[in-house]
Amino acid sequence: MDRLNLLGVALGLACLAGINLYLTVFVTGLAIHFHWITLGPAYQSLEVLGHPAVIIVSGILYFLEFFADKIPWVDSAWDAVHTVIRPIGGALLAIQVLGHPSPAFTVIVALLAGGTSLVTHTAKSATRRARADSLQSNPRFIDLRSGDRNVCLFCTKGFARHESKDLARI
Repeated sequence: MDRLNLLGVALGLACLAGINLYLTVFVTGLAIHFHWITLGPAYQSLEVLGHPAVIIVSGILYFLEFFADKIPWVDSAWDAVHTVIRPIGGALLAIQVLGHPSPAFTVIVALLAGGTSLVTHTAKSATRRARADSLQSNPRFIDLRSGDRNVCLFCTKGFARHESKDLARI
Protein backbone atom coordinates (compact mmCIF):
# COMPACT_ATOMS: atom_id res chain seq x y z
CA MET A 1 0.00 0.00 0.00
CA ASP A 2 2.90 2.34 0.67
CA ARG A 3 4.12 1.99 -2.91
CA LEU A 4 0.66 2.79 -4.19
CA ASN A 5 0.60 6.00 -2.12
CA LEU A 6 4.07 6.92 -3.37
CA LEU A 7 2.96 6.24 -6.93
CA GLY A 8 -0.08 8.48 -6.46
CA VAL A 9 2.01 11.41 -5.26
CA ALA A 10 4.64 10.78 -7.95
CA LEU A 11 2.09 10.74 -10.77
CA GLY A 12 0.28 13.75 -9.30
CA LEU A 13 3.47 15.79 -9.38
CA ALA A 14 4.21 14.50 -12.88
CA CYS A 15 0.76 15.59 -14.05
CA LEU A 16 1.27 19.07 -12.60
CA ALA A 17 4.74 19.21 -14.16
CA GLY A 18 3.14 18.57 -17.54
CA ILE A 19 1.08 21.73 -17.08
CA ASN A 20 3.80 23.90 -15.59
CA LEU A 21 7.01 22.30 -14.37
CA TYR A 22 8.59 25.39 -12.83
CA LEU A 23 5.48 26.45 -10.92
CA THR A 24 5.09 22.93 -9.58
CA VAL A 25 8.65 22.85 -8.26
CA PHE A 26 8.45 26.45 -7.01
CA VAL A 27 5.20 26.09 -5.04
CA THR A 28 6.09 22.64 -3.71
CA GLY A 29 9.50 23.97 -2.65
CA LEU A 30 7.94 26.97 -0.91
CA ALA A 31 5.46 24.72 0.88
CA ILE A 32 8.25 22.49 2.12
CA HIS A 33 10.66 25.33 2.99
CA PHE A 34 8.13 27.36 4.97
CA HIS A 35 6.60 24.24 6.56
CA TRP A 36 3.16 24.77 5.05
CA ILE A 37 3.17 21.00 4.72
CA THR A 38 4.86 18.42 6.88
CA LEU A 39 6.44 15.64 4.89
CA GLY A 40 5.86 12.15 6.17
CA PRO A 41 8.81 9.82 6.53
CA ALA A 42 8.15 8.25 3.13
CA TYR A 43 8.38 11.66 1.45
CA GLN A 44 11.59 12.98 2.99
CA SER A 45 13.28 12.67 -0.40
CA LEU A 46 11.21 15.69 -1.51
CA GLU A 47 12.98 17.84 1.09
CA VAL A 48 15.49 18.88 -1.61
CA LEU A 49 12.73 20.90 -3.32
CA GLY A 50 12.69 23.19 -0.28
CA HIS A 51 16.35 24.13 -0.70
CA PRO A 52 16.68 27.91 -1.32
CA ALA A 53 18.70 27.42 -4.53
CA VAL A 54 16.01 25.15 -6.01
CA ILE A 55 13.30 27.63 -5.04
CA ILE A 56 15.19 30.59 -6.52
CA VAL A 57 16.02 28.85 -9.81
CA SER A 58 12.48 27.49 -10.27
CA GLY A 59 11.03 30.90 -9.37
CA ILE A 60 13.21 32.66 -11.95
CA LEU A 61 12.33 30.10 -14.61
CA TYR A 62 8.63 30.42 -13.78
CA PHE A 63 8.94 34.22 -14.00
CA LEU A 64 10.51 33.85 -17.45
CA GLU A 65 7.84 31.38 -18.51
CA PHE A 66 5.05 33.64 -17.28
CA PHE A 67 6.21 36.48 -19.53
CA ALA A 68 7.25 34.24 -22.43
CA ASP A 69 3.69 32.99 -22.38
CA LYS A 70 2.42 36.46 -23.31
CA ILE A 71 4.37 36.80 -26.58
CA PRO A 72 2.85 34.64 -29.35
CA TRP A 73 6.02 33.46 -31.16
CA VAL A 74 8.06 33.11 -28.00
CA ASP A 75 5.19 31.18 -26.45
CA SER A 76 5.14 28.69 -29.34
CA ALA A 77 8.91 28.19 -29.20
CA TRP A 78 8.81 27.84 -25.40
CA ASP A 79 6.11 25.16 -25.63
CA ALA A 80 8.01 23.32 -28.36
CA VAL A 81 11.17 23.15 -26.23
CA HIS A 82 9.19 22.20 -23.14
CA THR A 83 7.53 19.30 -24.95
CA VAL A 84 10.84 17.56 -24.19
CA ILE A 85 11.66 19.23 -20.87
CA ARG A 86 8.34 18.73 -19.03
CA PRO A 87 8.14 14.92 -19.38
CA ILE A 88 11.75 14.60 -18.25
CA GLY A 89 11.08 16.95 -15.33
CA GLY A 90 7.95 15.01 -14.41
CA ALA A 91 9.88 11.75 -14.48
CA LEU A 92 12.66 13.22 -12.32
CA LEU A 93 10.13 14.54 -9.79
CA ALA A 94 8.50 11.12 -9.62
CA ILE A 95 11.84 9.41 -9.12
CA GLN A 96 12.63 11.92 -6.35
CA VAL A 97 9.37 10.99 -4.61
CA LEU A 98 10.39 7.33 -4.61
CA GLY A 99 13.75 7.79 -2.96
CA HIS A 100 15.79 4.69 -3.81
CA PRO A 101 13.58 1.62 -4.27
CA SER A 102 14.34 -1.20 -6.66
CA PRO A 103 15.73 -0.20 -10.07
CA ALA A 104 12.87 -1.92 -11.90
CA PHE A 105 10.25 0.06 -9.94
CA THR A 106 12.19 3.28 -10.59
CA VAL A 107 12.17 2.66 -14.36
CA ILE A 108 8.46 1.79 -14.35
CA VAL A 109 7.56 4.94 -12.43
CA ALA A 110 9.81 7.08 -14.62
CA LEU A 111 8.06 5.77 -17.73
CA LEU A 112 4.60 6.27 -16.23
CA ALA A 113 5.44 9.75 -14.95
CA GLY A 114 7.07 10.85 -18.20
CA GLY A 115 4.05 9.62 -20.11
CA THR A 116 1.69 11.37 -17.70
CA SER A 117 3.59 14.64 -18.07
CA LEU A 118 3.65 14.33 -21.85
CA VAL A 119 -0.09 13.62 -22.07
CA THR A 120 -0.90 16.55 -19.78
CA HIS A 121 1.41 18.88 -21.69
CA THR A 122 -0.03 17.75 -25.04
CA ALA A 123 -3.60 18.28 -23.83
CA LYS A 124 -2.70 21.75 -22.55
CA SER A 125 -0.99 22.66 -25.81
CA ALA A 126 -3.89 21.36 -27.90
CA THR A 127 -6.48 23.35 -25.95
CA ARG A 128 -4.33 26.47 -26.13
CA ARG A 129 -4.01 26.05 -29.88
CA ALA A 130 -7.78 25.66 -30.23
CA ARG A 131 -8.29 28.77 -28.11
CA ALA A 132 -5.79 30.72 -30.21
CA ASP A 133 -7.64 29.70 -33.37
CA SER A 134 -10.96 30.79 -31.91
CA LEU A 135 -9.48 34.13 -30.84
CA GLN A 136 -8.19 34.78 -34.34
CA SER A 137 -11.60 34.05 -35.84
CA ASN A 138 -13.40 36.26 -33.30
CA PRO A 139 -11.15 39.13 -32.12
CA ARG A 140 -13.79 40.54 -29.74
CA PHE A 141 -12.66 38.14 -27.01
CA ILE A 142 -9.90 39.19 -24.65
CA ASP A 143 -7.01 36.76 -24.55
CA LEU A 144 -5.68 36.47 -21.02
CA ARG A 145 -3.22 33.81 -22.24
CA SER A 146 -2.10 31.73 -19.28
CA GLY A 147 -2.57 34.14 -16.41
CA ASP A 148 -5.91 32.64 -15.40
CA ARG A 149 -4.52 29.10 -15.77
CA ASN A 150 -1.51 29.85 -13.59
CA VAL A 151 -3.63 31.31 -10.80
CA CYS A 152 -5.92 28.28 -10.98
CA LEU A 153 -2.93 25.92 -10.90
CA PHE A 154 -1.48 27.76 -7.92
CA CYS A 155 -4.76 27.55 -6.00
CA THR A 156 -5.45 23.90 -6.77
CA LYS A 157 -1.90 22.70 -6.20
CA GLY A 158 -2.95 19.68 -4.18
CA PHE A 159 -1.00 20.77 -1.14
CA ALA A 160 -3.86 22.54 0.55
CA ARG A 161 -4.01 22.63 4.31
CA HIS A 162 -6.18 19.52 4.60
CA GLU A 163 -3.88 17.60 2.24
CA SER A 164 -0.78 18.30 4.34
CA LYS A 165 -2.21 16.30 7.23
CA ASP A 166 -2.80 13.38 4.89
CA LEU A 167 0.81 13.54 3.64
CA ALA A 168 2.11 13.56 7.20
CA ARG A 169 0.17 10.39 8.04
CA ILE A 170 1.28 8.46 4.98
